[in-house]
Amino acid sequence: MTRSNSAAGPVPAAPAGPPPVPPAAPAGRRTERAGRAMVRRLRVRGWLRLETPLHVGGVGDDPSIDLALAVDGLSRLYVPGTSLAGALRAFAGRSIADRLVLDGIWGNVPQNSIRANGSRQNSDNGSSGSGGSDDGSTSRIVVHDGLVTTGTDLDSPFPPSRVEARTGIGIDRVLGTVAEGFLYGRAVLPRGAYLRLGIDLESPYPERDADSATAMLGTLLLALAGGRVRLGAARTRGLGSVVLAGEPEIVEQRFDSMDGLLSALGLPPATETTGTAGTAAGTALTPADLGGRDPDADLLRVTIAWRPTSPVMVRSAVDGLSIDALPLVSGVGGDEVALVLPGSSIKGALRSHAERIERTARARDAAHPLNVPAGPRRSARFREQLDDLAAVNALFGSAGTAASGTEYGYGGGNGNGNDGGDGRAARAPRGVGALGADDCYSKPAIPADLWRALNGAHVTGLSEPSDSGPTRSWDKARAQVPPEVRKRLRKLGMDQADHVAIDRWTGGAADKRLYSTLEPHHVAWQDLRLTVDLRRLNRFDTASAGFGNQADSGDPADSGNQVSTAGESDGSGTERGNDAGSDGDGDGLARPALALLLLVLRDLRAGRLRLGHGVNRGHGDIAVESVRISGFPGLPDTERDFDDLLREPAVAAYTRSWQDYLDRDRLDQERPDKDRADGRPL
Repeated sequence: MTRSNSAAGPVPAAPAGPPPVPPAAPAGRRTERAGRAMVRRLRVRGWLRLETPLHVGGVGDDPSIDLALAVDGLSRLYVPGTSLAGALRAFAGRSIADRLVLDGIWGNVPQNSIRANGSRQNSDNGSSGSGGSDDGSTSRIVVHDGLVTTGTDLDSPFPPSRVEARTGIGIDRVLGTVAEGFLYGRAVLPRGAYLRLGIDLESPYPERDADSATAMLGTLLLALAGGRVRLGAARTRGLGSVVLAGEPEIVEQRFDSMDGLLSALGLPPATETTGTAGTAAGTALTPADLGGRDPDADLLRVTIAWRPTSPVMVRSAVDGLSIDALPLVSGVGGDEVALVLPGSSIKGALRSHAERIERTARARDAAHPLNVPAGPRRSARFREQLDDLAAVNALFGSAGTAASGTEYGYGGGNGNGNDGGDGRAARAPRGVGALGADDCYSKPAIPADLWRALNGAHVTGLSEPSDSGPTRSWDKARAQVPPEVRKRLRKLGMDQADHVAIDRWTGGAADKRLYSTLEPHHVAWQDLRLTVDLRRLNRFDTASAGFGNQADSGDPADSGNQVSTAGESDGSGTERGNDAGSDGDGDGLARPALALLLLVLRDLRAGRLRLGHGVNRGHGDIAVESVRISGFPGLPDTERDFDDLLREPAVAAYTRSWQDYLDRDRLDQERPDKDRADGRPL
């Protein structure tokens, strides 16, 4: 059981008042009490079902996995309450009151910031001093650890043998190969697993309507039911989508009467009367009873219907036994798997094309990796390639390298990334990008026993054990796909394809260069789904205005750790697209970033993008059948076709903003004083 104590994000206004003051103690008694007043407690118990894989990091001992999953003291897979509380608190910033009220519910630890003269200033009250502050408070919300199970039963913990591994790489923008130092393995829980949800809300208010935390809890439950809260890492790259499975159990316990206390302890009431507030002790409630409202997600949603015109797959990091290259698969619940295009792969392809568009418009090449020595400096050069384009960073995210054009930490000058040691250079604004891409699964599911038989396992009715068959990895050359397995794979739209390399001298097959691939020729896929978090886009936008003063001083992966700045929405959810460039001055990044997204979608629909593995060898071609967009800023929140959207007059303003953005860059390059138009150094 863990109390949330994470940082807060920007939040809208809602009524709130101070907790009720306990009555004065009689003369002769102590007036101080241990703890705090608690009149009611809401207990929520339910289950979350994973709609996409989930990763919450822990400590592992597998040398092939860099990012292991968290396990509890009994070696069971689980999600710590701190991780759940952090995600819930970040989302609560969309529907709860101002910062002080949010801190009063979720807790607060005052932080000290260092002034320019070296003295410390408390970030909450502005006081100076060398020590911390005692003005913090603990959370009134208790979020329990979530055990991962195979179903809605605590006695069925998820078996570690079903954990999947995802391998990630970075593609160098000049060489087109894997960037140096950017290969990692991540363990993930597959789609279809269940996660126990347990939340307790302690309230000093006798009435539910008097406590804004009650309505906030109802809003969170509605958001979980709608799949709007994501958990864990890589949330914009396809992971962490969960949905509330069924109706949660919500019980209200009262502590202002004897019957309420006995009921909370599981004992029968002393009398037949109800509690003092008119509510029976231990009353069962629904999310609607808590006063929550359906949260405005403030998301732009893109749904792309498509079909492959050539084999589309992401290659598994592990070779098969009888077939060398296998497509990546992921569990989809039960005893089935499906081909999958990870959100990281989809987002990477979109980002690469967006960079190509912006670099072409700017006539700016990416930094060449071979101009620096191998090692950390070459890895830093790859990060410089990613962080060179402001509109791309706002849309897809940035790790924050030096703005001076040199590698962060290895630049010229003073050695800390500043340009020439004059102190003017600053890091590019960092943070998770506004665009997210979900994993895309194939429509036909593959029985798990068929996939095991393909990889050499003996499955009755599919494969037969053979004394002459391969038994070790070095016997792989003698492995053959069982005829029944190949027949069933063909029915699913997949078949083995053999390839060979040609010797440049003899013109014949090169020695030991025969390899095979399981190619999905006729596999139907689900729609591609993209989302753009307009609030995050606005925050990244305003962060870029003060290039050296980042609005996100915390973990860039936490969407709630942003400081509220001018130019963003007031949080009411009624104003979409309130970005820093909406006033027509052309200084923001939100509008150019959305214009860039429209250009990428245009090219995707025109067949100029390929997805997955082997795109330079005939794979990855797709035909887009439709692009539907909803939630575009300045337009009604209804789904419309891409062509209809482009005909809207409101979209023309984004075209002008994109042109102004490119014109500013040209002016910056022509300025003789080498300072940008917005005051930032080149």
